[in-house]
Amino acid sequence: MKTLDHIPTGKIERAATLVKTGIKIGGNYAKYYTKKMVSPSLDKEQLNQDNAEDIYDGLKDLKGSALKVAQMLSMEKNLLPRAFVEQFSLAQFSVPPLSAPLVRKVFKRYQGAYPEEVYDTFSKDSINAASIGQVHKATKDGKILAVKIQYPGVAESVTSDLALVRPVALRMFNLKGQDTDKYFKEVEDKLIEETDYVLEVTQSQEISKACSTIANINFPEYYPSMSNSRIITMDWIQGEHLSEYVAKPFSEVHGNLLGQALWDFYMYQIHMLRKVHADPHPGNFLIRPSETQLGNPELVAIDFGCIKSIPLNFYVPYFELANEKSLKVDAIMTKLRTLVQELGVGLFLVSHLKRSSGQAHEDGGKISLSELRGSQAIAQLSDIVLGLERDQQHDDEAVRNTTTLRVLKNRYTGLTGPACYLKYDKVTGRMLETNKPAEVINGDF
Repeated sequence: MKTLDHIPTGKIERAATLVKTGIKIGGNYAKYYTKKMVSPSLDKEQLNQDNAEDIYDGLKDLKGSALKVAQMLSMEKNLLPRAFVEQFSLAQFSVPPLSAPLVRKVFKRYQGAYPEEVYDTFSKDSINAASIGQVHKATKDGKILAVKIQYPGVAESVTSDLALVRPVALRMFNLKGQDTDKYFKEVEDKLIEETDYVLEVTQSQEISKACSTIANINFPEYYPSMSNSRIITMDWIQGEHLSEYVAKPFSEVHGNLLGQALWDFYMYQIHMLRKVHADPHPGNFLIRPSETQLGNPELVAIDFGCIKSIPLNFYVPYFELANEKSLKVDAIMTKLRTLVQELGVGLFLVSHLKRSSGQAHEDGGKISLSELRGSQAIAQLSDIVLGLERDQQHDDEAVRNTTTLRVLKNRYTGLTGPACYLKYDKVTGRMLETNKPAEVINGDF
């Protein structure tokens, strides 16, 4: 595989590379539509293949977040055409590495010393190269080590790269939806975290220790004294990448053993740590002979740069979906929905609320659909969902005695938010519409 003596690090230089790639893609479309005029039944298989190769060729020379996005997209088997999945999956651990002279120069810049001054031995050529960094083999005091070196300019170019890649990804892969802004923002935040190797070492040590009791999975040891924000030193793990292992015949016993280990690993993180290893591509897992069970394989997790914390307001409602009581409510709600449609009647259902993970409801906290107690079918099958909010502890009596009627869902118009404000009439015992109290006239409560 060829090596790279230079990586574009400036915004203009990186943008120019993407523009060249865009011109190639435009040429591919021109050829495709020219051929389609002659053969109307022509499919897009060759077009997808040409585009996938040209995009990957451009991104692999850029490295960094642009290539990382391609790697992430390769995990979505149902999102992209097969040609893109196959090409982009190379970004997991098989991209052109930096040349030996450039590695030496970059290492000196990051560490303040050359590799041979830090380690007893150091392989000048990389063993694996991925989207953000490449791995070299080294030794120190008899230990065989893996040294991960981040590509130059990667951390500084995350935001600008995503700004360039986003419109192309949205248009080419038809990515739509109201959550695309939120999705790309989270991708940006996580990529910035992933370029902080001090954070990665800390996360790696914490999760390795917490998950050390799980059967048939192991972790390398990390060496903070030989690591920094752009270099990680850890144990060298001799094994096969997961994708390589499963491509060959293996016994059902071994398959079940490894599958159970992977399941236990993720379930422990989710339910015990409220965290998840959020970059689960095959390049981050190795298979090697077990150190404790002769003849059996074991799984080794080697990369914890991308860790997602699971907030309680997501964890609780999500896993309630699998609760037996919730499943029964689902069935009842489905039958009620069918009955309403058959009879042409309206049905009003009153639901209590779960305890909010943020501001308490009695203190004026806003209600969301996820806080309806019981099954999520209540929110999913209803045409309209209304919430009543009141800040019972507010210092101002007018605010304390005013209820906000909030539309949480409206299947007919899609309009949501505060609809009006209500005040309890002690004489009639009714809720009457009122004005928003002056205390919060410029806010929302």
